Amino acid sequence: MKPGSFILNGVHSEDIRTVIQGRPTLATPRRRVTFKQGVEQDGALPFDEESYDNTEIELSLFTQGDDASENRERIYHLFNSGKYMDLILYSDPTKVYKVMTIEFPNFESRYFMGESISYQVKLTALPYKHLVLSPLTTLATPSTLVNPSLYPSEPRIAIVGSGNITLTIGGRDFIMKGVDGYIIVDSNLEIAYKDLALGVNYDLENNPSKPEDVINQNSKVFTRVYPTFSPGVNSVTWVGNVTRVDILPKWRTLA
Repeated sequence: MKPGSFILNGVHSEDIRTVIQGRPTLATPRRRVTFKQGVEQDGALPFDEESYDNTEIELSLFTQGDDASENRERIYHLFNSGKYMDLILYSDPTKVYKVMTIEFPNFESRYFMGESISYQVKLTALPYKHLVLSPLTTLATPSTLVNPSLYPSEPRIAIVGSGNITLTIGGRDFIMKGVDGYIIVDSNLEIAYKDLALGVNYDLENNPSKPEDVINQNSKVFTRVYPTFSPGVNSVTWVGNVTRVDILPKWRTLA
């Protein structure tokens, strides 16, 4: 990526003639730990929630253009999503940040800038960043996947098959019963579903476009803990009538 460039929600900054004016500070997330003092006890006891807080990213941006009013409208529309968006920064090009706007831009336009504008946008970012190199993998026979990160991933998996199926990842079983054609398992959301709109042409890389397109399949899941990929080598095997297993591993990191 070129210095100063970024990709937000699929829109490349070069296409809207926008650059980051200074390399943004990338904070690491704070682990949620509280400390409590015991009676007649030296030191404090940690209570670890095993979770992390969001971080903040502030972008100082400059947009060139022939119409400042049109630029403002386009920029506001880009950042006004109301949901988390994918952000890739030139300063950290191997990771995808999940961000949402918390402070919208105050545009600055001076006479010597013509129709160009400068502004700042403050974003909140989920603690985990996904690796750009996290490709969809299709398995027709049992195999292994290597998690290159130091952290477990929460994959999205489609199992194409029918009947009672046990999927085993890293020695941990995930049991499904009465599968009809296929089932999608999302370990991040901890749900199982089908995509009514796409059917067998499901798209693991994107969520269903409409809630009404989701057919709940949680009743077919008989394991409480959803599949994860531990750091390093993970075996992937299964028992049952399975044609193939599609895996979006969603490798991730905190730093």
